[in-house]
Amino acid sequence: MVPPFLAYYGVIAKNSTLLGEAYNQCKLYHDHLRDANTDYSTGNGWSAMGMLRVLSTMKNSEFSGDFKNEQKDLTNWVGEILDGMYKHLDNSAILKNYADDSWSFQDPSSTALIAAATYRLATVTGTFKHLSLAEKIGLYLLHRHKVERY
Repeated sequence: MVPPFLAYYGVIAKNSTLLGEAYNQCKLYHDHLRDANTDYSTGNGWSAMGMLRVLSTMKNSEFSGDFKNEQKDLTNWVGEILDGMYKHLDNSAILKNYADDSWSFQDPSSTALIAAATYRLATVTGTFKHLSLAEKIGLYLLHRHKVERY
């Protein structure tokens, strides 16, 4: 994913323009790649995690004060993704590959990615809205999908 790279490189190179471009790329994802007809779980997880990496980099950079509005946007956009995904979580605690398609298969990897984004959002912003659902997912995955030792 390009936006986190741009953000990291912008901070290392002391180039706020690159950091701003990382935000612009996330904004384009938010504004133009969202498809109202499908909720592709893995894509939403990757978008949320990428935005969180940009947010964390921005927040912890020397340019943090210059990007307060952008940080609010990124926080809100990740919240929108999580709100949209968690409304599809049923008692199985596993999202479908296409979250709004009851015929789609259960997708533990995208579910784990959404839960990881929830924890990351909590640590970066102090937003705890969906932590109980992320915990439910974690416990389910831990007990349901054990890896055999060899």
